[in-house]
Amino acid sequence: MQKTTIYRKPMGENLFEEEFTIEALSQMGNPLEQLAALVDFEMFRPALEEMLVKKDCKTPAGRPQIDVVLMFKVIFLQRYYGLGDHQIQYQIIDRTSFRQFLDIHTVA
Repeated sequence: MQKTTIYRKPMGENLFEEEFTIEALSQMGNPLEQLAALVDFEMFRPALEEMLVKKDCKTPAGRPQIDVVLMFKVIFLQRYYGLGDHQIQYQIIDRTSFRQFLDIHTVA
């Protein structure tokens, strides 16, 4: 039995689907998208790897390192938005613009 409702029915394009959300953010002027277009964060990779990647690991055991450019961008977001460690973790999970900036995609 279909319950009648006073609310309109969802349209074909759902506001909450990721591709439409990213497009809407872009149209609103997402500052992180603009920053990513201006700055090639990959140019920092050689210097970051030189300073941070351990080359003398005795064994491949343990958890692999997180990509240095990804962590650099996370630290950038922390400083730019004034977030602590727990809050940046929450915001990365919660905010589409953060995931897009970090090039992290959710799997459906």
